[in-house]
Amino acid sequence: MALRFLVIALLSAFVIPHSSFAAQPLNVLFIAVNDLRQEIGCYGAEHMKTPHLDQLAASGMLFERAYCQVAVCNPSRNSVLSGTRPDTTGIFDKVNKEQSVCPEWHGIKAGFRRKRLISAVRQAGMRSSETLGAARF
Repeated sequence: MALRFLVIALLSAFVIPHSSFAAQPLNVLFIAVNDLRQEIGCYGAEHMKTPHLDQLAASGMLFERAYCQVAVCNPSRNSVLSGTRPDTTGIFDKVNKEQSVCPEWHGIKAGFRRKRLISAVRQAGMRSSETLGAARF
């Protein structure tokens, strides 16, 4: 009887706290920097002193393989954040309404209106903010 109580108590100690953590939404921080490459300490660059980014990488998730749709900042960022390919949006260079094959997709904000990444984050009950640098809306 005492052994059964001990087993139940030990299982409860692990199960109850775990279920309370599961109710809290996760924090997601997405940082995109143009032309940074792997020039920070967490990727092994000894000539760059980036203690805060290194600490953030050590306590979170560090991506060691990255790919982009286009080697230009705006169409690549648009592709990642909207979930669409540049051949769908028609954005292959800086934003230009006249060159776009799909004017309704013009700019990054249009991708958010189409229920992409940021909309999914908000629907999951998390708060979000978009700071998109040189992109102009």
